[in-house]
Amino acid sequence: MDVWFDSGSSWKLLEQVSERSEGAYADVYLEGTDQHRGWFQSSLLTSNAVRGVAPFRVLLTHGFTLDESRRKMSKSLGNTLEPARVIHGGRDKKKEPAYGVDLLRLVVGSTDYTHDVSFGPLVFAQFSDAMRKIRGTVRFMLGNLNGFTPDMLVPFEQMSSIDRYILHELRRFKQNAQTAFDAYEFYRAMQIVSNFTNADLSAFYFDISKDCLYVGAADDLQRRSTQTALFHILVDYTTALAPVACHLAEEVWEFFGPTRRALGKTTDSVFQESWDQTRSEWNNPELAADWTALRKLRSVANRSIEAARTARHIGSSLEAELDVGGVETDGFACEERIAAFDTETPVRVVSRRSSLHKCPRCWNFHSTEESSLCGRCDDVVARQQ
Repeated sequence: MDVWFDSGSSWKLLEQVSERSEGAYADVYLEGTDQHRGWFQSSLLTSNAVRGVAPFRVLLTHGFTLDESRRKMSKSLGNTLEPARVIHGGRDKKKEPAYGVDLLRLVVGSTDYTHDVSFGPLVFAQFSDAMRKIRGTVRFMLGNLNGFTPDMLVPFEQMSSIDRYILHELRRFKQNAQTAFDAYEFYRAMQIVSNFTNADLSAFYFDISKDCLYVGAADDLQRRSTQTALFHILVDYTTALAPVACHLAEEVWEFFGPTRRALGKTTDSVFQESWDQTRSEWNNPELAADWTALRKLRSVANRSIEAARTARHIGSSLEAELDVGGVETDGFACEERIAAFDTETPVRVVSRRSSLHKCPRCWNFHSTEESSLCGRCDDVVARQQ
């Protein structure tokens, strides 16, 4: 029997298990690019000849694995890379560390499988940093949601502007990720996860929110508003990770158990949760436009502060005092034209060392006297006594 007719008629086996009497029996046919004139073609020919339709709804083809020198992996060359060695490590754990299943899945999920892909120790080491970043992101949210209870939830309309903005970005992130996953473009979905992790959460929202989370009173509205946003982010961020970093997602879901169950998320597994739990009311393009302009302004301010740090006029960014849009010349200036609100506006930011003193509790330079609490910390401490 011809081998291509044998494999090409394998769709016939699905007749007994498929619930479809018409149309394609299989959802997906997956094989390498060398099968375009092999299994794929013979399957099309035999199925069309007998049933008049293709045997599959979607056809996916993938490239092949290469070593870091772009040579095809083969046993004869001795350059193959066993998945077990990536997961469990080699004999010398310093040279061949154990990366675990999730990192292997992250590497594969982050590559464009439609082309030949290079794998090797350097590639896995680079993705190890990405996995640490993801773990650090969920650790930050889990830590700041410790003790968060249903009575601490803040209604959406009462949440602060930045918290409503990050929920808008969360909804956009989840919709973009779903579009990529639906198109089997897993590498693009992982790029979207990476961009949201690094640009929106770590470098922006977490950096700003640390102040109220670490310093504010437990019952403070701003702090509870931020925790409410973190709860929603963690739920949808974890479900976004689940298709690729499945073990990490389950680990987070289990550790998150007491808090999420109290807030109505009672499933035992993250894979029992709905994929997209964002809400239509979070979509707010006008608010997003405002914050896009503010983020550009923040970028200008950061460059001004960095110039002051480089010149050793300040040590920490907390020591800086900013003059935005004024004519002040004493300090380190940074100017830029910012496109916002359908126009371009010239913005000038000047940073200098603050004339106030460092608060021993929040470390912000907001105290009027040395070694004394700033006004906000004084109020928080007084309420706790």
